Amino acid sequence: MTVKRDAWADPNGLLRGLSTFAMALSLVVVGFGLLTPGLAVAAEAPTATAVPETTEDLAELEERVEKVVQRCQRATVCVQSGGGSGSGVIISEDGYVLTAGHVAVEPGKTVTFIFPDGKKVRGKSLGINVGIDAGLMKITDKGKWPHVEMGDMSEVKPGAWVVAMGHPGGFDLERSVVARLGRVYRVRSTVIQTDCTIIGGDSGGPLFDLDGKVVGIHSRISNSLRQNFHVPISMYEQGWDRMAAGEVWNRLPKRSNIRPGGPYIGVQGANGFELGKGAKLGRIYPDTPASKAGMQEGDVIVEFDRSPIGSFGDLAEVVGNLEPGDRVPVKLMRKGKGIELEIVIGKAGGGE
Repeated sequence: MTVKRDAWADPNGLLRGLSTFAMALSLVVVGFGLLTPGLAVAAEAPTATAVPETTEDLAELEERVEKVVQRCQRATVCVQSGGGSGSGVIISEDGYVLTAGHVAVEPGKTVTFIFPDGKKVRGKSLGINVGIDAGLMKITDKGKWPHVEMGDMSEVKPGAWVVAMGHPGGFDLERSVVARLGRVYRVRSTVIQTDCTIIGGDSGGPLFDLDGKVVGIHSRISNSLRQNFHVPISMYEQGWDRMAAGEVWNRLPKRSNIRPGGPYIGVQGANGFELGKGAKLGRIYPDTPASKAGMQEGDVIVEFDRSPIGSFGDLAEVVGNLEPGDRVPVKLMRKGKGIELEIVIGKAGGGE
């Protein structure tokens, strides 16, 4: 197999190759056509978290990823509704589709699902867990649909290899499904954080383990590799009955980005600070994690939990995907001098 660095298209619909960054944590697989649908891929070496140490190890990993893509791509669909486009994955023969809550938007919306070969079928949106960004849809046309199995979140650990699939930028028949290999960076009860490179249009697409089982759904996308977030499959299992019934719940409070009991550091952003330069702190609330960590008004946070920060919005996003009690490093600028701190994430409404 020829290893290339760049992604390329396969208009003939044949499995043609993998793009690999040797020994790195991200690999791109683009341009797979229709192949036999399936459920799980046999678990063989390398292990789920092993880093290739030889060319033979790398070849084994590539082979395993090929099997995941071959078996799972037919169930990875493009979702079109109201002029927007996202992705989804079919998880049952009768056509239930997992997607992101912001792709589903609201229950009862008419949607079009596009398969990798261009075939279109009709469907509708069902329930949404807004706060988690989990959504459910269903194909309403009659048929037996290719589908994948849902995985076991207890098996998803930091360092595990995962394959992100979707239709970035919308459906493209000449390119078909796009798959990218990466690793899990962090696992929390309501979020999986990976270094898989995903962009607009990928939202709602599946994150697979190396057994070809879906373990997450793409949610929030960022320019930073380590700020790509996925809804854990367990959130769909826990909310299944409500989503299938078309319920909408866990709406975020209006006028506030802080949810009771959620992660909290106790700062307010400064107005008028240039985007892309960091998060400037306009106020530090007393007796909060930020004040206890030694942060001061006027500080500019440029890195939080090893994620680059270009704005106060970036800071809010990173903090929002942590959990109370997490201890994370912070890099900031104070009067032109770089400073490194450590902060313990607190709980909104409950201090630390």
